[in-house]
Amino acid sequence: MKVLFDVTSLLTRGLTANGLYTKHLFRLLRGIGVDIDAVYKPVSGIKENYIESHIGASAKKLYPFFASKGTILHGPSGDLLSESGKFIKVLSINDMAMYRDGMMLPAHATQLQNHLKQQMQNDIAAIFVPSMEVHNEFLVRFPKVLNKVHVIEPGCDHIMDSSSTHDKRVVESPYFLFVGTIDKRSNLAGVIKAFNGFCAMKAGVQLVVVGDNGYGSEAIHKMIDGSSIRDRISIVGYKSGAQLKKLYADALATVIPSYYEGFSFPLVESMKMGTPVITSALGSMKDIGGEGAHLVNPKDPEQIMAGMERVFSDRIYNEKLVLASHEITQKMSWLETAKAVAKVYSAVAK
Repeated sequence: MKVLFDVTSLLTRGLTANGLYTKHLFRLLRGIGVDIDAVYKPVSGIKENYIESHIGASAKKLYPFFASKGTILHGPSGDLLSESGKFIKVLSINDMAMYRDGMMLPAHATQLQNHLKQQMQNDIAAIFVPSMEVHNEFLVRFPKVLNKVHVIEPGCDHIMDSSSTHDKRVVESPYFLFVGTIDKRSNLAGVIKAFNGFCAMKAGVQLVVVGDNGYGSEAIHKMIDGSSIRDRISIVGYKSGAQLKKLYADALATVIPSYYEGFSFPLVESMKMGTPVITSALGSMKDIGGEGAHLVNPKDPEQIMAGMERVFSDRIYNEKLVLASHEITQKMSWLETAKAVAKVYSAVAK
């Protein structure tokens, strides 16, 4: 059983959620002995190739003519590099945000919807989704593939692999942490409103924002710059590895009340690190966080603020959240994810 695995999402140094999924799934599939090669599609404008630094292996451009019939072609970012009938085609669909109003530019959402419809016209052997929420949404749109959709949760233990290079705090003051794209979907605006109310009651606490800009970020930056608590908000950009691990470790709590996530890596990373999480009582965030997270209505800044106040002042409550988080995340390993994916590979290759 030969697998060609699309690693195009790893061309850049910084990784999206799709890139994170691709990186760790490839490494573990190779680690358990799957006969797997990395392939990619060149992207205009990207001059440096970081694939090998991410996965410890080089990747080749895909040439379907030279592939053996019956080879599995896996698109972990929801994209097939080839529609050739030679391949057994497998897709990972990590969210359905393109069907949610206000999550991205309307033109981009339409483009992604059309692309997904085109992908589904192929004879897809298996589809991996990270949560029951994505499973259910996907089948509303594509009910004919019911028996081909597999819910396989990603791991979260990668955050423990990064060793901090020093013990010094990245931020000296106590702080709440936001990790995610600065956009409408992640609801950073709601976090800012909540933090503004928190600051009226408590002094000496900061908000640290980790992430790159996305759809609607201009309005959010304008909101931050015009805030009376601007000096208590630090925007540090994209972080990964040891830096991100240290930021989680030292935070009072990670505050990520997103409006929608197919699966949230910041949620499970923070839970794995033993840092309290304030997140949305919606969909996959509620399903994954469960009793290991403080759940709030993302549309209600006062609920978010109340969550901040509680985790700031209630040590016993925090210990309860951390204990529950440990029970949830100890089952979420990339090794188990890779084993489950490999089992499906074997089934569709027969």
